Amino acid sequence: MILSVVAAAFINCSNKDDDSVDLSTWKVTCNPDPRTSMTITAQVPDTLTTVSPNDKMAVFVGNECRGVASPKIYENGKKNIFFLLVTIKQPEDELLSQKLTLFYYSATKDRVYKGKDTNLLLEKDEMIGTIEKPFMTEWTY
Repeated sequence: MILSVVAAAFINCSNKDDDSVDLSTWKVTCNPDPRTSMTITAQVPDTLTTVSPNDKMAVFVGNECRGVASPKIYENGKKNIFFLLVTIKQPEDELLSQKLTLFYYSATKDRVYKGKDTNLLLEKDEMIGTIEKPFMTEWTY
């Protein structure tokens, strides 16, 4: 049931004429355990959009949301960082390097973008990006 709601939300979000993006579906359904997790420190390029405090970034394994974050804005709005804690289920996730997909919601444009990076994998204790050098990818609408 939850998976169909998430899938329906993304199908609806891809419609350029749709002005109702339901971010309530971007919820982590498994219990986060910082001892078995990974982190992604990501930044949205300025060429994509102006980041606002109402924006969201989420990371998914398949159709399951594993982390959601709002931006932290530094240096008088010149640097926006999303700190994602990516949950890992025990023990099944430890056995596989599952593909991660990033989604970014721009409140200014009321659009959902999907990250194009196909090399993001779910890995225990992995740290991707830093404040000094955040992870960046190309985005598609």
